Amino acid sequence: MQEALVRPHPELIAELYKVLLQTRELLKIDCFDFWIRQIDETPIDEIPTTKYGVECARGNWEDCQISRNALTQALGQTSESVLTYCSNDDVCTCQSDFHYYALEVSGKIFKESELGMQVGITREELKSSTHRIARISELSELSIPEMEWYRSAQNAAHELLSLESSPNATPPSCP
Repeated sequence: MQEALVRPHPELIAELYKVLLQTRELLKIDCFDFWIRQIDETPIDEIPTTKYGVECARGNWEDCQISRNALTQALGQTSESVLTYCSNDDVCTCQSDFHYYALEVSGKIFKESELGMQVGITREELKSSTHRIARISELSELSIPEMEWYRSAQNAAHELLSLESSPNATPPSCP
């Protein structure tokens, strides 16, 4: 998975999809079905992958132990980081990253932290409706700068090189 996290956006999504399918089959689990469905149902150019999300995903694999639970956790966290909009400037009161989703029927956008805190939706609304990832076109009111989006391996390589060449630079931290 680490090699996929420096590839251009379409290749990254394709590799994540392949890994999700293989892991589901190998481990005989269904916990990745939501993420597989999101990739199936969302046009690639509407998947809101951010540079910050990819950086967080890379961190999931740095110290990943080889066990069923560790793999399942790292792949689930990677899926959420890569497939949902997240920003290092948008955290809950416990400093956990928010990820953006939408209700299937109404399209109402809400955000949920990694700790389960929800903003923009009631628990009743969430229980009574299915949800999906929020798409780029639905996030326009957030005025997200173009430079936040992860799109190419060149961007990722350039960022890594600039971090390595600058002694005072620190990579973004992920919880």
